[in-house]
Amino acid sequence: MATLHISLSDALKDFVQHQVELRGFSNASDYVRTLIREALEKQQFSETEKVLQKMAQLQTAYPILATAAGRDAFFDNMIKESAGTTAQQEDDIMQIAIAETNVHRQSK
Repeated sequence: MATLHISLSDALKDFVQHQVELRGFSNASDYVRTLIREALEKQQFSETEKVLQKMAQLQTAYPILATAAGRDAFFDNMIKESAGTTAQQEDDIMQIAIAETNVHRQSK
């Protein structure tokens, strides 16, 4: 296990020590590790929520994406269209798809 040394003001050190005692942690390291794990879980949840929101936006813009079969067909078609293209052409295709999504969203 790696070690990380941090400096705290006396007030923060007292707060941490009080939390250790109040919440039943064995030491300050256990308390800080718990805070870090909670922050990571919150960040991962937030990132998952953003992905789900983007998926919902895509499904609204492209109703075919609402089903697994529709998604498979959509992405199979995208792959076929991009087969044999250069990286620049693939970027252009993605930019067009993004622009179409934005236009469709704005028209609602």
